[in-house]
Amino acid sequence: MPGRFTAYNVGKMGVSIDKTEIDRTDGELSKAQNAIRDPLGVDGGLRKRPGLTKVNASVAAGAIQGTAAIPLTKPTTRKIVAGRYVSDTDTGWNTTTDGFATSVTTGGPSDYDGSAEPRASDKVWTNLANSSNRQYQFVGNAGVTYRNRFYYAGNDYTVGTTAPTIHVWDGTRDVLLARIPNNPDTGASQASAILNMIAANGSIYLTTYDGGSYAGNTVKARVFQLLPETGQLIQIGSRFPITPETARVPYNLIWWNGRLWTRTYTGGVTATVRTYAIRPGLDLDWTMDNLTGGGGRTTACLASFQGELYMGCLNDSGGAALIEKRSTTGTYSTSYTTLLNEGGSVPTMSDFGAYNGMGVMSVFKDNLYATYFNLNAAATNRYGRIYQYNGSSWSVVFYPAANAATAVPFVASLIHNNTLYLLSAPAYNGAGTLINVILSTTDGATWSDVSSALDNSSCSALGVVTS
Repeated sequence: MPGRFTAYNVGKMGVSIDKTEIDRTDGELSKAQNAIRDPLGVDGGLRKRPGLTKVNASVAAGAIQGTAAIPLTKPTTRKIVAGRYVSDTDTGWNTTTDGFATSVTTGGPSDYDGSAEPRASDKVWTNLANSSNRQYQFVGNAGVTYRNRFYYAGNDYTVGTTAPTIHVWDGTRDVLLARIPNNPDTGASQASAILNMIAANGSIYLTTYDGGSYAGNTVKARVFQLLPETGQLIQIGSRFPITPETARVPYNLIWWNGRLWTRTYTGGVTATVRTYAIRPGLDLDWTMDNLTGGGGRTTACLASFQGELYMGCLNDSGGAALIEKRSTTGTYSTSYTTLLNEGGSVPTMSDFGAYNGMGVMSVFKDNLYATYFNLNAAATNRYGRIYQYNGSSWSVVFYPAANAATAVPFVASLIHNNTLYLLSAPAYNGAGTLINVILSTTDGATWSDVSSALDNSSCSALGVVTS
């Protein structure tokens, strides 16, 4: 076709790789490298992205402190903080700058503000009217690191009277960021506790326990999105339980396959577990994903591994605990069933106690890890294990002797500096004394107990910032 063709917006809209040729709009490119829109904008068009002139001894003499008003990065200190627990009204922090290689300090956010302490587990189970020793592993992971800030559930409130708080710590300063609004379903009573927090999809999501009794199947709960920049809280979907359900409410969360997912707890020891999903900002409400989940499978932890969704369960009534999975096509199945006798050198358990099961799951170096805890029915023996899944089979990679110091429930994990850390919940030994543990590994095979560096028992908050 003769004539001149003039285009004034070539590349103006950048590169689009997820549209077909028909759907791509004017100004979008299918492929480009080192191309930018001509900043002169005379006729419109593209030009090669300019580079930078090398700064070396031939053009600059002496030590170079910075160029073009861009300062060189200052050395940073990495601070890992783990919640410490004495009582419902006395919590604090264990802080380390060397990965728990030496003794920790008891500072952290509370160095800046004395009231900046992590939410105590008592605010969860004491008020759920089910605070037996078996259930201290079910206290949630109430802290998350996001963009070098540590967001966590505070302890500066009174259950039922004042609203639960969310704090943010940047390694130096701590700020009270938000308070959980009242749930209309609980009347004038304020919410009881923040259970779990995750960072996903450029935001933070959390579950709340708003009141009611676990034993009485009257628990109320919600899911919120927290906008980190402003502290705004946005309720996601309806309040739980959602009709026609009358008792089941969300515990943990995960972002998977473009959706926010949750699994339920409560409803009785044989209650059928439900799975819900939602696309925040697109869907008006939660969609129940499965209708036939097995009974006695309270789900404590969730993980995405090799494209599938894994669900670590507790067995409320005292049978074998399961790890279930959901495929991308919607098929639910059992990935693993715990055994009293796993063979080899793994200590054989006497029996399954109520609420035995998984505490936290983490993907680390191409494997999936799941922590397990079991206090037997007579409450005389504590058993702990860490399971590893390589995509084809499960194995036990950590197995302390019964009642060993490391035979405790774990509720929080952190991957930092090529190391996986696991934080225990406040757990009791045979003498009724609270104990705590942090395990670490760099390869998934050798696990180190760094508990000797800790002060007091642990609380369900674990994070890291640089400052």
